[in-house]
Amino acid sequence: MKTFLLFLMTACQIEDRTGFLQEQLWLDNRKWWYRDRDLLGGKFQKMADDPYNFMRGTLRLHWMDNNRPGREASSFLRLSASSEILVFADPHPENWAVLTTERGDRWLEMNDLDSAEFGAWHFDLRRLVLGLQTIAMDLEGCDCMDSIVAQTVLGYEHGLRNDWVFEGNIWGDLKAEADEEGEERKRFFKQTDAIDGENRLKDSIWPSVPIPVSDWISQTHFRLLDVARVYGTGVSSFPAIRYLVLFDEGSEEGQDDRLVQIREVGDPLVFDRKSFQNNVSRIRFSQEVLWESSANVWMHDSFVAEGLEWKTISYSSWLQDIEHGKIEEGWVEGEYRSDDIDVLSYVLGAALGARHRESETRQGHRAGDIILQDLEAGGGVSALVSEIFSFSLRDREQLFADYTLFVDLIEEHGPLMGWER
Repeated sequence: MKTFLLFLMTACQIEDRTGFLQEQLWLDNRKWWYRDRDLLGGKFQKMADDPYNFMRGTLRLHWMDNNRPGREASSFLRLSASSEILVFADPHPENWAVLTTERGDRWLEMNDLDSAEFGAWHFDLRRLVLGLQTIAMDLEGCDCMDSIVAQTVLGYEHGLRNDWVFEGNIWGDLKAEADEEGEERKRFFKQTDAIDGENRLKDSIWPSVPIPVSDWISQTHFRLLDVARVYGTGVSSFPAIRYLVLFDEGSEEGQDDRLVQIREVGDPLVFDRKSFQNNVSRIRFSQEVLWESSANVWMHDSFVAEGLEWKTISYSSWLQDIEHGKIEEGWVEGEYRSDDIDVLSYVLGAALGARHRESETRQGHRAGDIILQDLEAGGGVSALVSEIFSFSLRDREQLFADYTLFVDLIEEHGPLMGWER
């Protein structure tokens, strides 16, 4: 009888969790459901490819679990202002990029501000650790879950104090890739063909010019050369409307031809309180506060067109994102070892801490000072390591359990999990 009751309780828990998972996915994706179900199905298929992609597509789920009634309370966030800081909300590893200029300037930045809002610094750190550990789970023989937590937290504290170094093999490879491919303009030539002496996009929709593209051109005064619709990139934003724009500043030589991506943006997926008039003002404010580099270097801007909000970002090989697939490949080929994962964790933790240091509270106060006070009030770095270790174990176990439920739903009901029935 006890065995039967235990089985019944487990079955009910799985059913309840499946329903909760579906509910959160619906809240995230109902916009895409009503617009383009094929693209939504493509997003879900991409999320089913591996746990990391699933993690990328379930930010709301992670946040809701972190804020559910009865959750284990943090020893930190004792100062009210520590939960009112402009944060990224989704600083997982693939949202970080090395940006290099032709002059040799170099930055490590969070290149996606779609989820930025005022909230708790603690969730940013927890989200980063979950991303790093999800990558490490696929690295055979990498017994590095504990060290990822320790190095990320240590780096975070050093970043808050502005005492850290941007180094390591993985970063060295990204820097070298940016230098080599930037000089070669690899992305540019991958997307374009020379036709009658002029560059044209391979998937051109010319002479059709979507309104967001024409509006951006009129605002910037660049010369439009070509435009293409882009499909299949990103995870959370997979179904979003994207355009690749080829433009120049008027030269007939083709040397100043450049690419920029224009993509629609929506409301942030987490945090209950909306702090900005719209997403344009939110993203512009976030890039001013949270980036060390200038938005002009990234060609980053946001604007409204056709009743939707859009952002631009450079599509240049001088900008190189972290890719979990490349880390896994380097691990298999013996190029990376456990200490490289530790250094990656330290540097990302430090970069996050450095950006939090320069961030602001909702009241306009310097965030770094608030976080350091909150860190001390909660017991210091050792206490934070212990807490994040405990939270990350639960986060990781829940992620992989949810991923299994999600894949089962896709396999049983199809790419839309049976929503169409």
